[in-house]
Amino acid sequence: MCDPPLFILGSPRSGTTLLRLLLASHQDILVPPECGYILWNAPAFADWSIRDAKNPARVDELVRAILSSKKMDTWGLDQHLLKENIIRFGSSYQRVCDAVIAAYAHKTGKTYKFWGDKNNYYIHYINEIASLFPDARFIHIVRDGRDVACSYREVMELESASSFKPDLPTEAGEIAEQWHKNVSTVEASLSAMIKPKNTFRVRYEDIVTDCLPQMQGLCQWLAVDFDPNMLSFHKKNMEQGLEPSQTMDWKKRTLGPVSADTLGRYSRLLSPEEIQCFNQIAKESLCRFDYL
Repeated sequence: MCDPPLFILGSPRSGTTLLRLLLASHQDILVPPECGYILWNAPAFADWSIRDAKNPARVDELVRAILSSKKMDTWGLDQHLLKENIIRFGSSYQRVCDAVIAAYAHKTGKTYKFWGDKNNYYIHYINEIASLFPDARFIHIVRDGRDVACSYREVMELESASSFKPDLPTEAGEIAEQWHKNVSTVEASLSAMIKPKNTFRVRYEDIVTDCLPQMQGLCQWLAVDFDPNMLSFHKKNMEQGLEPSQTMDWKKRTLGPVSADTLGRYSRLLSPEEIQCFNQIAKESLCRFDYL
């Protein structure tokens, strides 16, 4: 149905949502809200075939599984259209995923050349994704882990009734260990499993300080023309609700243009002892991406 998909990888609070919205605002790219239905349903349906697509009971089972996936309710899919798409296009599990995306595209009224998927927990399942989509492309976005620590604390201090609010550590050492592990895991997995031509790395800091050339480079890598609408992602988000209301409590910055206001705030918000602790634990990754 379309080109191999694109997967956005990154440690939590590293700008993965920002990158999703930038890409989703491109006229040829569709990146729905976060939902890990692809991996969650693979154990039961990865061997899907045209025979399954012709079995009404099996199709109904798959549709129920997809629609009951966590956060899928934020997509607002038409159940009957989803079912029709699976029957029509679902000759394999990969094509089933295409059919789900097509159902979302119908709801939004957008045409697209290829689709993407963003989910923070994918960082631990790159091999599984590559097994499902051998030609998939991967973007790894990295943000200074010390600023990530400040963002973790900001989210945990936030009052929200959303059942999707993340549960994040707030102790500097624990955050440092998690961030370093996440960044190292992605880099090791991409280097070992994915062809270099199918990987792209970008720093959050470079996006928010010089967005245009970063997006131009990303579009060149994706072999699509740069679309100026990407830089107006915040307007599209306000007009079209690209980010679901259920997760907006901790993503309100996506309603404004890219901003460097939060860069380096760790120097003000973390104590000298916390910064020293973080630097010691995550030194390797901080150096790797020129944060130290």
